[in-house]
Amino acid sequence: MRYVIFISSIALAVIGQILLKRGIQAQPFTFQLAGILKTLFSPLVLGGFVLYGLSSLLWLLVLQKFPLHVASPLLSLSYVLLFVYGVFFLKEPISPWNYAGLGFIVVGAILVAWK
Repeated sequence: MRYVIFISSIALAVIGQILLKRGIQAQPFTFQLAGILKTLFSPLVLGGFVLYGLSSLLWLLVLQKFPLHVASPLLSLSYVLLFVYGVFFLKEPISPWNYAGLGFIVVGAILVAWK
């Protein structure tokens, strides 16, 4: 059950980040009050914040069930999922250095999780 909570927390965080990205792409953000309110209350941004908030609540349960030195580094798997999303769906440019960094994240997560 603790792994379900862990995976759910990461999934909600990733989906929340994707919604925030899509929401900010849909309308430019400005530092004027009207622009801030329009951005904050757009459905995608609002949904992103809600999912990210739910992820944070689940993360509290994760911290209760896993040692911190294991849970925290494994959270970096969300970076991997967001990287993949950025490459395949947003067509973001990626350099060899980005791939190398991603490899280090994956290897680090495996080493931390290894028993």
